[in-house]
Amino acid sequence: MRFLRTFVVVSGVLMAIAGLADWRTVRLQVSGQPAEARVLRQEHRIAQASAHPESDLPSREGYWISYELEAAGARVPGEGWVELAVFEAAQKTGKLAVRYLPKDPTINAPAASEGGWWRGLPAIAAGAVLFAAGYWALPRGGGLR
Repeated sequence: MRFLRTFVVVSGVLMAIAGLADWRTVRLQVSGQPAEARVLRQEHRIAQASAHPESDLPSREGYWISYELEAAGARVPGEGWVELAVFEAAQKTGKLAVRYLPKDPTINAPAASEGGWWRGLPAIAAGAVLFAAGYWALPRGGGLR
C-alpha cells in the first residue's frame, strides 16, 4: 500500500507540474502586450513526436510561422504554430498579430495560438486530486517495504 500511496502522490505532483507548464500562455494573456510582427518565414510542417521514423508516436501537422517584432527598441525573433486562416492572412499581408511580455519580450507568441487561459487547469486539478487521494485518503504504512 505504501508503494501505491507514493505512486499516487508523485503522479499528482507531476501532473500538476505539467499543467503549470501552460503558465506561459496565461502570462501572455494576462500581462502580454499586443504587437504586429513582420513575418520572416512560413511553412507547412509535419513535426514528428519522436526522432525515430519507425516510432508509433503521433506527429503534428500544421502551419509554422517565424516572425520578428519590435519591442523595447530591439528586434525580437519569435515563432509558433498557427491555424490555416492565420497562416493565409499572414501570407497576404506579411504581418502577424502577436503578444509579448514587456519585461521580457523574448517571451512571445502568435496571438491566435494562445488558446484559453484555462488550458492547464484540468491537469492541475487532476494532479491536486491525485495528491490529496494519495496523501490523505490511502492508508499509511504497511505494504511494500
